[in-house]
Amino acid sequence: MNLIMLSAIPLFVVGLLEDVKKGEGTQPLTRLFVAAVCSLIAISIFGISIERLDIPMVDPIFQVSIFAILFTMFASAGLTHAMNLIDGVNGLSAFITLSAMVSLGIVAARYGHNDLLMRSFMIFSGKKLPLAHANPLGSVAIWPFVVLTCTLGIVLLTEKQLAIFATVFLASIFVVSYLTICQWAKTRNMPHFGLYLFGNSSDPQTDP
Repeated sequence: MNLIMLSAIPLFVVGLLEDVKKGEGTQPLTRLFVAAVCSLIAISIFGISIERLDIPMVDPIFQVSIFAILFTMFASAGLTHAMNLIDGVNGLSAFITLSAMVSLGIVAARYGHNDLLMRSFMIFSGKKLPLAHANPLGSVAIWPFVVLTCTLGIVLLTEKQLAIFATVFLASIFVVSYLTICQWAKTRNMPHFGLYLFGNSSDPQTDP
């Protein structure tokens, strides 16, 4: 079995349960925990984590393995949950995923990682297919797609020149996702933080 795909299996199972049990799926904190477990699996398989961000006061902390691992788990789980929150908002999550795959594919080709280039293309094609047929795949697909995106990004961090790229990539995803959620909640007069972190984000209730 492909090792990168192996890291996404736990969230695939949780996403499947979420789609099958409409309105009775897993809680957000449970999904965050499972996403962190997926990240830990990827770290264990490849033996790598985010060890530097090219920030002078921060990089020494990441030289301690436990902090590097915890940050990698936090970033991966947070990104996965953020993408889940914006899934279905005018195709934003699909656009970000496709853009990320193109970017990672270019970087992989630049540094000679032909295997990662092929995986980027496969994930890009898998995400593009439902868009072409207007047939959303639901949580069972969006979470594994994001986990695979994170895993590919972490693997590419073996190239030391890419640390600043990873910083900008993760930060931009969080900022875009957060601003979109705030705007979405504002149009519906909803308190976005409490609603999305502890409520049922997959089936929000709107005011009459």
